[in-house]
Amino acid sequence: MRSHMKNHVETTRSTVPPEPMIRRTLPGYADFSYLAWLSPDPDPRRFLVLVHGIARQADYIMRAFVGAAERYNYSLLAPVFTYRTYPDYQRLGRSGLGERADLAFMGMIDDAAQRLGMAPEFDLFGFSGGAQFAHRLAYAHPGVARSIVLAAAGWYTPPDDSRKRFPYGLRRTRRLPGARFDADGILSTPTLTMVGDRDTQRDDMLRQRDGVDRVQGGHRLARARWFHRTLSQLTIQRGLVDRHEFLELPDTGHDFATAVQAGGLVEATLSFCDRQAQPYPEEKLA
Repeated sequence: MRSHMKNHVETTRSTVPPEPMIRRTLPGYADFSYLAWLSPDPDPRRFLVLVHGIARQADYIMRAFVGAAERYNYSLLAPVFTYRTYPDYQRLGRSGLGERADLAFMGMIDDAAQRLGMAPEFDLFGFSGGAQFAHRLAYAHPGVARSIVLAAAGWYTPPDDSRKRFPYGLRRTRRLPGARFDADGILSTPTLTMVGDRDTQRDDMLRQRDGVDRVQGGHRLARARWFHRTLSQLTIQRGLVDRHEFLELPDTGHDFATAVQAGGLVEATLSFCDRQAQPYPEEKLA
């Protein structure tokens, strides 16, 4: 069991300014809480939800975003999926492997709407294991987010394979009762897939399976390129508007602090989300 999360490279820290945060335990969901930071002039339509990786450093990730979020007038939310209760959160929480992470997440969204005035439209970011969660959430809950930023996911559920059971495809699984998976949930959502240009190590946290290696590639950089290419091609094939983007972060391996400091991860994320939050021309005329 991989319980030594403190040794993962994601734990690399940088100096970030302390900022006041709200921490709320969510009634009705076992061992689940979330963090919130509100912009000085909160806009209900400008919330960014940040999903941590397996090191579960939600507070650290949120602090890294605070300065840029204030400039873009974005408020921040961050779920905390404890290892004890949500060990399988990256794959939404299959039966026998803890509680349903996707249902806890949706409960958080409802709670933030009631208590923080958050509008139904929000943007979603995930790093590493959080990026795995974010794109799979879009399959299971189509239209859940206005835009999605996937940073350095270890591997991906293919949007074009309905033959294999989830998480290796989009076929239903008894391990997620009631869940259906729809490729259009992510194909129709503007998505930025980003990864470090040096994220090529096959560390012990990387999913190493012949089928994944053969189709997606042997490391995170190759897999991110494959996923973006597949998204764009399938989106065009289905006659949808291709609003998927790809970005390689310079001088960056699989390390959140380096991705922020050298790669520009935070600015790239908020710039992308800000463009999706801008009113469409017809809204401006209204």
